Amino acid sequence: MAFIQDASTFDTLWGTGADSAVDTGSDNIASGNYTTWGASTAQTPASGIIVRCTSTFENTGATFTVDAQSGLARNGLHPDTHGAPGVPVGAIIGSIGGVLPVPFRDGGDEASKCGGNIQILAKGNVTIGAAMTANAAAAGSGKGGQSGGCIVIVSAGEISGSAAISVAGVAGHATAGTVGGGGGYSGEPGGNAGFGGSGGGGWNGGAAGAGYVPGQAGGNSTANSAGGGGGSIENAGANASGDNAGAGGARTGQIINIMKSFADAPTAATAGSGDSVGSHGAAGANGGGGGGGGKGDTAGTEGGTGGNGGDAGSGGGSGARTGSGSTHGSGGAGADGSANMYVPSSLSLYAGASGGQGGGGGGSRYGEGDAPASLGAVGSGASGQSATSNSGAGNGGAGADGTQGSSNSTGGAGGGGGNGGGPAGICIMIAPTVSYSGNVTGKHVVISGTAAHEIIRGYWS
Repeated sequence: MAFIQDASTFDTLWGTGADSAVDTGSDNIASGNYTTWGASTAQTPASGIIVRCTSTFENTGATFTVDAQSGLARNGLHPDTHGAPGVPVGAIIGSIGGVLPVPFRDGGDEASKCGGNIQILAKGNVTIGAAMTANAAAAGSGKGGQSGGCIVIVSAGEISGSAAISVAGVAGHATAGTVGGGGGYSGEPGGNAGFGGSGGGGWNGGAAGAGYVPGQAGGNSTANSAGGGGGSIENAGANASGDNAGAGGARTGQIINIMKSFADAPTAATAGSGDSVGSHGAAGANGGGGGGGGKGDTAGTEGGTGGNGGDAGSGGGSGARTGSGSTHGSGGAGADGSANMYVPSSLSLYAGASGGQGGGGGGSRYGEGDAPASLGAVGSGASGQSATSNSGAGNGGAGADGTQGSSNSTGGAGGGGGNGGGPAGICIMIAPTVSYSGNVTGKHVVISGTAAHEIIRGYWS
């Protein structure tokens, strides 16, 4: 310790002391060169300030709440649906005493939401006696979560205290905008957007929902009145052909969740009904889209009903038309989004969590004739991935519900994927002795002993 405390070559790190001692009763903390610093009232520092002390720093009587800052605009460097990469911890340590790097924003490019940063650099001891917070601000509607902030504390003596420190990221907003979370001060990425739901069958097939992996469209019905199949995450619903209804889009197999290490057997889709003229549409395999309903004949045979989507946001099949004096077929229901259908941006507990999958669109119906049938029900969006409790990372937002189709027209659209959550921020403590024992919400890096000597000597000699 004496080596660091007595060496004048490091005084640029600790400052000049020109601003004298401060023991303030006002909320007025600012960058400066102090001898000692203390306060008796809560402080709300702007992001980016550097408090240098030639002696001691203590906040026993003053909580700290650091203002949020604007992260770096993506400017097309990263896809909007992907969680942005984090800031390497080494880049932060290499910038101590100067301007710290700033993480990328969420895929919605929202300003003033990233957690702020502050540096406390004291030649004497540092005491953390009251809570310090540098959390991200809540995401706006349709936006992804952003990173918690960065608190850097360097001392040539001892860092002590037990007050809580929080550098938490925030959840992706509940309104699905299909955007990834911002990059993290923890070095981890934001969460990815959720997968899209798929469209239901209709006179015009329902649109695919946007996502990290988008859904697929529903199939088209025909002028001959056979129904189109619902789409799946892997394949679009088949178009009806002449009097024959379209099949639901198939999936390949089980749903694999690498975070939970299990395979989920998907709920089966159902085929359309009705074979009076032509044929009904087959169900999409492995939880795919519902099959289209078969055409009813002109003698009053009921039109076939569209099949229900199976799983993973698959769309429902379109109901078929019948002749005068009977019932048109109802549209099939869209499937709910799967809670296990997502791609994690990282396996680290400090990464933002991914958004949920959108629900499937409902199948359409024919609206003219003697007995219009019902539109297919919509699939609900899945909840977003949950972040690890107390890690400081934000949850993913829920996927959007699918939409209903319209009579004698378009199939329901698949819902968009949910927004990714924000990653945890970081608190870095560097001192020969670190006895701090408080709880840190977010990533906590402690460098002490010889390693602290080497870092201080290496960067500021």
